[in-house]
Amino acid sequence: MDLQAGTQGGWIALHMDVGGKPGPVKYEVAIPAGASTNVTIPTPEGIATGAYWPMLHVDDHVIGTYEFPKVPEADLPAMAGGKVVMQKITVTVT
Repeated sequence: MDLQAGTQGGWIALHMDVGGKPGPVKYEVAIPAGASTNVTIPTPEGIATGAYWPMLHVDDHVIGTYEFPKVPEADLPAMAGGKVVMQKITVTVT
């Protein structure tokens, strides 16, 4: 996934799929400001086969600490063209 973070960097949050829409965050990984390519999201507790939503979040409150959705208005999803920057993916675990 190739994404452009804001000037302060951001997060790729892997949201679980709930009824075809992004649900709770399962994992997140920090990304630096600028372009990021081939981002890997560590899954220390493992991951199940299914649909997920990688979503770009802006690191805009306590820098370096992922606070969405625990802190209101912190680290909100990044927007482009009026839409949240995200893409539904399907993971297959073998």
